[in-house]
Amino acid sequence: MTEIEMVDKALQYWKSQGVPAWIEIGCFNNSIDVVLKKDGYIEAIEFKLQDWKTAIKQAVHHKIAVDKSYICLPHYLAKKTLEKSVKMSEDCGVGVYIWNHKGVRVELAAPTENDVLWRVGKEWLAGELLTKSDLKWVGHAEMKTKLFGGGENDT
Repeated sequence: MTEIEMVDKALQYWKSQGVPAWIEIGCFNNSIDVVLKKDGYIEAIEFKLQDWKTAIKQAVHHKIAVDKSYICLPHYLAKKTLEKSVKMSEDCGVGVYIWNHKGVRVELAAPTENDVLWRVGKEWLAGELLTKSDLKWVGHAEMKTKLFGGGENDT
């Protein structure tokens, strides 16, 4: 499974649940892989196949503009690696999702209350989501065509 496939499976899952989702949303010189709007909260999720430490750093960065921040890792990581990633995530107030090849989501750790949320940052991000509403449910594979038009043979 690639990171793009993992994101696409996640988007399909949230779409089936009726959860609004956006991909690759800018957030203060970084980009959030997936942003969700669930139960009145804005959630950020960083997907990584292996580099979970970088995912945690990114998720911590996003806390300035979101209510909840998560990392998402594949199910096949070694048990010890998953244990380390969960421990470090919990220490940083970041939640952890695990996805298997069938797109089944498991929440290994919930994020703690966000004590660094900047109201202005959240309002800005919410405004960005409004301008990107036409990209809801667009998977990575479809995003280039949606944004730039053209067909498969375009370079």
